Amino acid sequence: MTLFEPELLENLHLSPDYDHDINQQIQPIADAILPLYRMTLQFRSPDR
Repeated sequence: MTLFEPELLENLHLSPDYDHDINQQIQPIADAILPLYRMTLQFRSPDR
């Protein structure tokens, strides 16, 4: 079994809005994490 079998590639694209749905689920999480991540970066690098 190879990684590029047609059946597997078809299953990856179940619907045209698949990527959009995932982005809608991830976006709030990213919006919550990014400010915290930037704050930790500020504390870690005192020369900035």
